[in-house]
Amino acid sequence: MNSSTLKTVIHAMLLNALWFSVVLGVAYGFKLPALLVFLVILIVTAYEGWQRSDVVAMVFGLVVGVVLDGFLQISGWVNYGHWFNSLWWLPPYWILMLWIGFALSLKIGMRWLFRSYWLGAAFLIIGAPLSYFSAAKLGAVVLQKPMAVMLLIAVGWWFYFSVLYGINKSWRTAYDV
Repeated sequence: MNSSTLKTVIHAMLLNALWFSVVLGVAYGFKLPALLVFLVILIVTAYEGWQRSDVVAMVFGLVVGVVLDGFLQISGWVNYGHWFNSLWWLPPYWILMLWIGFALSLKIGMRWLFRSYWLGAAFLIIGAPLSYFSAAKLGAVVLQKPMAVMLLIAVGWWFYFSVLYGINKSWRTAYDV
């Protein structure tokens, strides 16, 4: 396994570890593992060197996350529980940690999404709603209107991916022929 493949695997594993530690942490009240994994992702990204594309993906992801998950929370379609959330319109910080973690994994661990626009869009249109559905099954969130939530999440993640696909051509260069 070459170093590029190893980096990809490590980043993908860190994103999965973040998702599981956050979701199970919310469901069972264990915050520390999620915070530690999130810190490791930040350290790994810093070690590799922050790039403009990292910051763009992270800031844009936070904006989309606040709007999308904020709407879901305000509408009552999703109950995120109360894990350090004091502002009624702002999604809990653990949701925003997931948005940031995903954004920081795009350059390396999830770079394959940018090989083909349609492949990446299809993966996120299916995968993002399944992530919320799985989080609900594990007890981290409650979906009041599951079908509406799934549709809105699919559209929101398609929008997020489409914008990033358009502005971050450097993530696609490895796959250009």
